[in-house]
Amino acid sequence: MRKIIVIQVILLIAFLEGLSQSNSNKTKSIIRKIGYDYIPIEYFSDTTIIGLTHNLELQKKTKKKKSFTFFWNSYCIDGRYYMVVTPEQIYLYSGHENPNPNHIYWVLNINKDVLNILSKSYKKIKDLDCHSESCFDEKFSEEKYSIEECEKLRLMQVEKFTKIINSFISDTKLKINLSQRTEPIKTMYYGYGEDLMLESIPVLIEKK
Repeated sequence: MRKIIVIQVILLIAFLEGLSQSNSNKTKSIIRKIGYDYIPIEYFSDTTIIGLTHNLELQKKTKKKKSFTFFWNSYCIDGRYYMVVTPEQIYLYSGHENPNPNHIYWVLNINKDVLNILSKSYKKIKDLDCHSESCFDEKFSEEKYSIEECEKLRLMQVEKFTKIINSFISDTKLKINLSQRTEPIKTMYYGYGEDLMLESIPVLIEKK
């Protein structure tokens, strides 16, 4: 009987080690620049990566704004969506004030002048609650839509904000073209640290 128990313990340890190895090294750290994050697009084509992480750290003070965020509440995900404009990119991710996992949906490289133009023009934006670093769409509601339309609603909001940004850009070459955005090949999680991310994912991630 004792031998059987020992064998079972050994098998259990082997299983846990295998599970740990299958989940290790499956996240990549986002590149932190002065005042903003940079996401290498090639991460989205790597099928071994399950998520992107960034560290909690104090931002260095800079005179120029280094990011601008459009965000809105969503019942579809029981959280919020954030569309972030940086000097180099625009990217979309979800955030929650609960244990639900966050996702990153796409990234789009842009010209550095886009953020400068937006930072100077945000006061002209109507129907949104805007400040120097963000705009909140407090009037947006999903109540009259069905759960099957969640992806459509997400894109609708992104297109709305993109149209707003493009309205301030006179140079056609600088305008944002959403068709050029890069989406991950498979579901991509987003959060602080690999351990915290893996704990928040509700399903077992199989080794590919």
